[in-house]
Amino acid sequence: MSRLVMRQAEQGNSAALAALSAAAPMGGVIRLSFERDPDFFAASRVQTTHPEIIAGFAPNGRALGMFSAGIAPIHAGTEQLDMRYLSDLRIDPSIRQGVWLARGFRHLREHVFRPGEWARTLILEENREALRLLTSGRAGLPVYHPAGRYVSLMLTAPVKSSNSRLRIRLATAADLPLMEQLRREEAAKRWGTSACGLTGLGSEPSWQGLHLEDIHIAEDDQGLAGFAGLWDQQAFRRIRIDGYSRSLGAIRPLVNLGARLFSRPALPPVGKILPVVHLGPMACRDSDPRILRALLEFVTRREVLKGRILLAGFGLTDPLLSAFGGIPARRDYGRHFLVGFDGSSPALPDLPLAFEVGRI
Repeated sequence: MSRLVMRQAEQGNSAALAALSAAAPMGGVIRLSFERDPDFFAASRVQTTHPEIIAGFAPNGRALGMFSAGIAPIHAGTEQLDMRYLSDLRIDPSIRQGVWLARGFRHLREHVFRPGEWARTLILEENREALRLLTSGRAGLPVYHPAGRYVSLMLTAPVKSSNSRLRIRLATAADLPLMEQLRREEAAKRWGTSACGLTGLGSEPSWQGLHLEDIHIAEDDQGLAGFAGLWDQQAFRRIRIDGYSRSLGAIRPLVNLGARLFSRPALPPVGKILPVVHLGPMACRDSDPRILRALLEFVTRREVLKGRILLAGFGLTDPLLSAFGGIPARRDYGRHFLVGFDGSSPALPDLPLAFEVGRI
C-alpha cells in the first residue's frame, strides 16, 4: 500500500481503469460489474463535461483504486452552476478499503476541492456497506449531507395503452428550439437537471451515443407537449451480471417463473450483459405525467425498444414519477448526498431532485 501512487489518471491509463471497473463489482444481493471499454473516459465525458479521475496505481501500472470527481453543469432551479459529481468508486480487493478511502479523501481535500466546495453523489440503498462506511463520519472522511432519495426503474415489457390522443413522432432539427425551451422551463422546477444543451446531440462528448433521431416527440393542438430520448450507451458503457447473493441465487428460478407469469423483469443469468437503454433527456409540459405515460406507451413497443431494457430514474418527489404507476418494473432506490469537507450544511432549494439516469 505504501508504494501505491495516487494521482489524476490520464488517457493512457484507460485500459488499467477499465480493468479495475470490471473487476470490482458493486455489491448487494445482485452484484453488477461495470464495463467501460474500449475507452474508459468516454463514459466519464457523459457523466461530467470536465472529467477528473483520481486513481491509485501499483508500480506495474495496475489501477488498484479510483473515483471520479469531475465537474458538470446543472440547473439548480432558475440558476445554473458547475458542480462536482463523485462517482465510480472502485477498490481492488487486494488493498485495505479503509486505508484507501482515507488516502483518497485526503487527496480530494488537499488537491481537488476548493475551500467550501460541495459535490453531489448517489449511493444505492442496497449497497449498505458503502452507505455505512462513507457516511460514518470517521476522521478524514467528508460530510455526507442528505439531499433526497432517487429511484431507478427497469422496464422490459410494453406499457399498456391509456388511449392518449397525443401524437408521437421522431424529433427533427426544426424541433430543437422548442425542445430546448421546454427543457429549461421544466429544469427550473427541479434541482440537478443537466445543463448540457441539446444542440450538442450527435457531436459533443456529453451526448455520446445519442442522436436527434433517438428522441421521440409528443404533440397536441398546442404544439410540443413533451419529449423523451432512448439513449443507448452499449458502445462505451455496459452493465454485466457478476453474481447473486446465496439466498437470491437459490430462489432465482422461482423468481423468474413469477416474472413470466406477472410480466415482470426476470433475473438474468450470471455473466449476461444487460441490454440497457436509458430514458432521457426528457421534459413534459407542466410536468404532466400523462404526457410521459403516452411517450412510455410508444417507446416500449416491441418494434421501438427491440428487446432492450428501458432504464429510467427520478427523484421520489418528481411529479413525473407517477407516470410509472401500475407499470411492472424493477425499482432500485438510492440516497443522494452533497459531500464536502467544511462541515456546514449547504442551502438547498425546496425542489424535486433531478438526475439524468444516463449520467449516473
